[in-house]
Amino acid sequence: LARSPTIPPWFPSRREALAGSLGAGLLGAMPGLGASGNTAAARGVLTRLFGPRARKIALTLEPPGARPWYEAASPDGTLTVRGDSPIALARGAYAALRQIGAAHVSWEGDRVALPDRFPELATGRVESPFAHRAYLNTCTFGYTTPWWGWPRWQRELDWMAVHGVDMPLAMEGQEYVWRALWREAGLSEAELADYFSGPAFTPWQRMGNFEGYCAPLPAAWIDKKRDLQRLILARMRELRMNPILPAFGGYVPKAFALKNPAAKIYRMRSGAGFHETYWLDTGDPLFAKLAGRFLALYSATYGPGTYYLADS
Repeated sequence: LARSPTIPPWFPSRREALAGSLGAGLLGAMPGLGASGNTAAARGVLTRLFGPRARKIALTLEPPGARPWYEAASPDGTLTVRGDSPIALARGAYAALRQIGAAHVSWEGDRVALPDRFPELATGRVESPFAHRAYLNTCTFGYTTPWWGWPRWQRELDWMAVHGVDMPLAMEGQEYVWRALWREAGLSEAELADYFSGPAFTPWQRMGNFEGYCAPLPAAWIDKKRDLQRLILARMRELRMNPILPAFGGYVPKAFALKNPAAKIYRMRSGAGFHETYWLDTGDPLFAKLAGRFLALYSATYGPGTYYLADS
């Protein structure tokens, strides 16, 4: 594999690449995931969803407990929310608003009617039995989000926050990294054009079901998704979410398989009118190199992560 002139090669062991143990050393470098922080991220969620009156909600970020928690009360007509993270504050505020019938946020529409003075309310300490609350799946990024821009994604991230989600999949923008990886591996622009499937079919491309369906994938779309993913991850980290990022699962372009006949690459069965796809054995030395290089390129583009998804 050719080396990037600006990014040093980084080839973790196969155990690291597959199990994600490298994330333990990267957690501290990930912006927004420290133990301390302020309430600005939660405040932003509440004002975007519920309007300027939400600025009157008092928010206090507290140290984490044994479990994620929040507590909301309004002893003097002012809603106060305490919690151990920006997500807990957003969730606690929304739970209180729901309880008094002042707000409801859904995919189909919202109802917001914040009172000037809040009725008496005391939720007590509410703890989650789950360390993380996951959201989305790989196919969502084909069925639902291919044409979303930042306003729609910002809305979804706010929805996640008030519903307590802290571990969403973050699959946008990865074609930018795949393109860089396969360029380094020697694929031509024509071969790349034949490889990437159209925007609505990227999940199945990534999972190795097919390649080149409704090709080519516009370069402008790839670049826009890179810019969008940077915004998405910045907001997730600001809210102290733990995004699940893509990793190398073994599928390689047909052109790569033809250029590497000595590698242990399996020709997968074709079906449903699509031609076969190709999967690199995890025991082949190329697997660890490609997996490590993908993560290095991804980190250089979007910053390091902790949790990774590799679908084989």
